[in-house]
Order: sequence, then C-alpha cells, then structure tokens
Amino acid sequence: TSILLRILSRVLLVAASDWLSVRQPRKNPQDTTIPSWSQIGQGITQAVEVNKRSGERWIVVDARASATRYFLGLALGATAALILGLAMGCLTPVEAFGHPPLALLAQVPPTAALAVFFVLVGTGDNMYVAMIAFGVLPTLAMTVYLAVKEFPDELLFKAYTLGASHAEVIWTIMFRQVLPKFIDAMRLAIGPAMVYLIAAEMV
Repeated sequence: TSILLRILSRVLLVAASDWLSVRQPRKNPQDTTIPSWSQIGQGITQAVEVNKRSGERWIVVDARASATRYFLGLALGATAALILGLAMGCLTPVEAFGHPPLALLAQVPPTAALAVFFVLVGTGDNMYVAMIAFGVLPTLAMTVYLAVKEFPDELLFKAYTLGASHAEVIWTIMFRQVLPKFIDAMRLAIGPAMVYLIAAEMV
C-alpha cells in the first residue's frame, strides 16, 4: 500500500504539471512558467549543447558559477555562526552585545533585504556570497548559542576540577557537545541558502 501511494503521488504531480502546461499556453502563448514537454526538451538541448558564440556549454558554466557562490557563502556563514554562537554562549559581554541584533536578524528573510545587499556589496559575486552568508548566519548562530546554554553544569564543574582551562573547556568539551546540533541546523539551512541564491540570481 505504501509503495502504491508513493507511485500515485508522483503520477498525480506529473499529471497536474502536464495539465497546467497545456492550459497556460492557451491563455498566453508566451508564458513559459509551466513549460510543456517539448519546451523542456528544447531547454535541456539548449543548456547541454555547445553554444556557437561562446564555445561553452551553458549548463557547465552556470552550474560552476552557482556552486561556487553557494558553497562559499554557506561556508563563510556557517564558520562565522559557529564562532559567534560559541562566543555568545561562553562570554557574557559578547552575549549582551550580540544576542539582541542576532535575535532580530534571525526573523528577517534576506530576500526582503535585497536592496540593502545591492547598496552594500554591489551586484557582483560578492552580493551572492554575502546574501547567503548573512542569510544563514543569524539562525545558525542562535542554534549554537542555545545549545551552549543547555550544556550541563555538572560537566563544566568536572572539567574545571580536573584542571581544564577556559579554552580547553570551549573547544574540547563544549564544541563536541554542540557539534551534532550544529550539523542538524546546517542540514536545515541547505534549502533556504539555495532559495537566497536563486532569488539573487533572478533579480
């Protein structure tokens, strides 16, 4: 039953897409929002074949550009979030200074601030990277911060009793305790980061 329902859900999706692709061109022949099978085939052919003017394959050029922007922005945002989240969780002055703006920015979608990114970093590759980095940074930093705050006091007291320094407690104990939750948050940030990149590229 489960297998049949999975197959049925996919068949219904394909059928709905096929019906819409026939219905939309009747209203507007120039509308390619929901392409027909022939338009999809033409698009794939155009993307895969070598372009006569540039001598390059569009799919390779576009994929390389998007992947570079995506992974660079995600890596910068995640690294900064991990460091900032640990610092806020472990150091009271950093928490007092950084928590209010990060808690606010975590509620603001980066796509709503596209104009700000244009003004601050221009419209080149830096804009894509900055949008992804700042898009994932607040949420990831708050995740790390809350994970540090949930750290058991008993483990903290034991570490200091055994002679551990502040740096050893942070990087040897707290970091390992926080890492699983950080990886989960990173997994959930993959989709939103892709949305930020697509929105920036479309604009």
